[in-house]
Amino acid sequence: MRGGLLSSARYHTVSAGLDGNGKPVAWQQRIVCQSIFVGTPFEPAVVKNGVEETAVEGAADLPYDIPICWWNGTSTRWRAGVHLRSVGHSHTAFVVETFVDELAHAARQGPV
Repeated sequence: MRGGLLSSARYHTVSAGLDGNGKPVAWQQRIVCQSIFVGTPFEPAVVKNGVEETAVEGAADLPYDIPICWWNGTSTRWRAGVHLRSVGHSHTAFVVETFVDELAHAARQGPV
């Protein structure tokens, strides 16, 4: 089977803690994704301390006031060729906002 380049694979796990009023007080997010920059001339500009910035954008800068935030991004390699179809916010925004809705449901509050 022949085809073009694929969008990189991604995997997220997210957990959080709520206080007695249902407000988030801690957030933990782990992201594993296939690197599109490692091994290219762009690697020095995009990979910082072993973390590819495009893999964690949107998770490393959450727009919510949560006192304790921890995230980790890990790149993996895959033999299939990949390219960036969109910025990192495309996958992190979906995961973050879906999980915020889950937290609101757990706290018996509306997602807004």
